[in-house]
Amino acid sequence: MISNTLLRRLTRHHAALRTQAVIDVLWLGATDVPCPPLAMAVSRDSLVAHATRLLACAFFSAYRRLFSLLVLPLKPRERVHSSASLPALLDDAGAGADDRPGVSFGGCGMLYPYQLGAAEYISEAFDTHDVRAAGHSAGFAAALCLSAGVPLFLHWDVLCAARRRWRSRWLSFVGDSEEAWMAPYMCALAPHERAVCAAAEDGRLCLGHTRIRLRARRWPPLRAGHAVTCSFDSLRTFVHAVTVSQRCPPFYRAPGYIHGAWGLDGAFSAQFTVPPGCAQERLLTVSPTNPLADISPATPLPPAWFCTLPDATRWETLRRMGYEDARAARGVIQRRGLRLRTQPQVAAAEGAPAEQ
Repeated sequence: MISNTLLRRLTRHHAALRTQAVIDVLWLGATDVPCPPLAMAVSRDSLVAHATRLLACAFFSAYRRLFSLLVLPLKPRERVHSSASLPALLDDAGAGADDRPGVSFGGCGMLYPYQLGAAEYISEAFDTHDVRAAGHSAGFAAALCLSAGVPLFLHWDVLCAARRRWRSRWLSFVGDSEEAWMAPYMCALAPHERAVCAAAEDGRLCLGHTRIRLRARRWPPLRAGHAVTCSFDSLRTFVHAVTVSQRCPPFYRAPGYIHGAWGLDGAFSAQFTVPPGCAQERLLTVSPTNPLADISPATPLPPAWFCTLPDATRWETLRRMGYEDARAARGVIQRRGLRLRTQPQVAAAEGAPAEQ
């Protein structure tokens, strides 16, 4: 005789297997990466948890499929790299080789404190005065800290300022205007404008976005590809380029416009932005969502963290996780060409007042 408790457990286990099978089908339809376990706040044995996982994965699959249909078939014939994880560039046709090492931060939604922690360790342990940093979407934050020396806490202050505005809107951060997205960073980065422009002028700060051009009397009428911007003559120009690199509907009201073409989130056309002229073997990649990156979490992070605003606890958890993962990948960082700081440099860095 099977007890009622055992029968309920078997029923829940069977429902979990069926839900996981559907999730695997939806997930593999959107990406070749195996489906990670989705850690939710509710119990794994709860049917509500399985339904939530199914809806979250179905939404992610539909979102990926929609923009794959809109963007990927429109990509032009581009130069082929030996690794599929690196994008083909549109703007570096005339760029010469650059021996300086590069660090690329991929798009990661609200998981960007992980990249900030990795950038913190890299700047503490390695000499970064000649390192070229690139990023798109939320990855710009870590690239900015690494190349221009912007303190990490500035991004938390910006998030808090933006959160106060979004709480007053019925749609929160959905469908907000470009000026509203730019305002917090324009205020916070004003004291660092000279450092930001100097880093860009030296080629140490690059932003990527998906470029979309209209073509009259030609088929297809749209041309899409990954573009890299490395020139910013003012702080406003830089912040505008940041918003273009993260134009992900429906969070913005309209696509961005830069350099005579429309722009969308850089993650639609590439996983990582490569600084023009940077050799692939000298490029360090950092991503909290891509397991192929040089620095990435050992276990998948909860998907809900990707699209929800982090509180102080989650922010600090992600930052520490990125710091520890970067420290564990110290040998990989050295193989990419970054040099360890000398003892006087380390002593000077340790004696400086802590900003975090």
